[in-house]
Amino acid sequence: MDSVSLTQIKVGTGPSVRLQEVVGRAVALLEAAGRELGQTQEAARSSIARAASILRAGIGHPAPPSSPRGGIAALLPWQSRRVLDYIEEHLGTPIRVSDLSVLLNRTEAHFSRVFKRTFGVAPHAYVLRRRIERASRLMIESTTPLSEIALKCGFNDQAHFSKRFRQHTGATPAAWRREQLLPACVGLEQRGLSASG
Repeated sequence: MDSVSLTQIKVGTGPSVRLQEVVGRAVALLEAAGRELGQTQEAARSSIARAASILRAGIGHPAPPSSPRGGIAALLPWQSRRVLDYIEEHLGTPIRVSDLSVLLNRTEAHFSRVFKRTFGVAPHAYVLRRRIERASRLMIESTTPLSEIALKCGFNDQAHFSKRFRQHTGATPAAWRREQLLPACVGLEQRGLSASG
C-alpha cells in the first residue's frame, strides 16, 4: 500500500468523518491482530487482512487485482463495504453465504472464493470471528449474562457460544471475562475506589 500520511487525506478543510471511522476500524483490527499473535497466527492474519481491506476501501485504493493461484480476483472496495456492512448489521441473526452472494449478484461458490481472496478466510470463519469479537466487547463493557450475549451475537445458545469461544481463544467465556476484568478491579482497589469504599 502506498505510504500516505493520514493528515494528507482530507475532504474540504477538515478530515473526513468517514475516513476517521475507516481508520478507527482498521486500527482496532490491527490491535486485535497484535493480541491474537500469541494465540493463533491465522486469527492475526485474518485481522490484518481485514484491516488492509477496510483501509483500501476507505481511501479508494483497489485491492490487488488477482491471486497468483488461479487468477481469482478480489472484491472491489464498494463490494467489500457492502458485504462488511451487511455482516455487521446482521451479526445477531443467521448469515448464510447465499445471503451475502445475493448482495453482489454472484454464485455462492464464486462469492466464497473472492471473499476468501479478499479477507484471507472463508465467509463463515469471518462471521464467526466477528461474532466472537462482538461478544468479547460486550463481556468487557457490560454485566449482561453470557446467555444473552450469546443470542445477541448470533449463537444458537450459550453452549454453542462457549464451544466456539473456547476454540477461538483457548478459554471459556466466563474465565476470559474474569481475566479481562480482574486488572480493572485491582486498579480500582489500589486507588481506593472499590465499591465498598
